[in-house]
Amino acid sequence: MHLLRTDGHSPDCGDGPRERLERLGPRALSDSELISLLLRTSGRGPSVDEVARRILGEVGGLAAVATEELASLQAFIGLGPASSASLVAACEIGRRLATRRLE
Repeated sequence: MHLLRTDGHSPDCGDGPRERLERLGPRALSDSELISLLLRTSGRGPSVDEVARRILGEVGGLAAVATEELASLQAFIGLGPASSASLVAACEIGRRLATRRLE
């Protein structure tokens, strides 16, 4: 029997986004893997990885995700209010960092 963790990866693969982040650092992750980490779990329905890939594909990439409204993200199957809020907040943090001088 092949079990899946809540993040859609088998427990013995050890190569989910979190493990890749720990092993290789954030720059090694794809856009969908980074979004998957923000979303954490998708509950019932599609895996969090599928949800992340679908969001990126349907809105037109990472830059487009950053401009999406909360309500439009909540319309994606598998993306609830908490996950949508996390994604919008992360995009806003990125936007603010991009407009401020890092010291």
